[in-house]
Amino acid sequence: MRQFDTQGDFVSAVVQEWKQQGQSQSLADALAQGFSRAESEIRAEGEMHEAGLDLRLGGWVLRTQDMPVIEAIGAVAAAAAAVVTPGGVATAALIAAISSFASLCWKAWRRGASLSRTEITVLGLLQTQGPMTDAELLAKAASGSEPGRDQQEPFEPA
Repeated sequence: MRQFDTQGDFVSAVVQEWKQQGQSQSLADALAQGFSRAESEIRAEGEMHEAGLDLRLGGWVLRTQDMPVIEAIGAVAAAAAAVVTPGGVATAALIAAISSFASLCWKAWRRGASLSRTEITVLGLLQTQGPMTDAELLAKAASGSEPGRDQQEPFEPA
């Protein structure tokens, strides 16, 4: 577990994880915007409750069990971006969609949801590409899947 004094330090550490996966700077920035927004919203919700019961007052924590989720979000975002923009040029709309996708997944995870790689993939594709048929979704999910990974392996919150 790593603890950070500021939200900026926390988000920078997450971005470094994605950069080690080989993500582009623009994709890492879009994901970072989503994470930053999600953390701010989660903390704002916590402030509405009685502060004496909020165990997350203070620093930002990146737990070991968060790492597979961070990796999966980055991998799905990269795959979705590749499906949408085969030439590699991300549009403003795609950046916004990826940022929203990262925020959605991170808030769900931090609130205790159990997310599988398949669920993260479906959320990512729907967020970046909009509504599609089951067949289209299946084809795009298959084209962006990671070989050798069990797509059903769930991420269980601690």
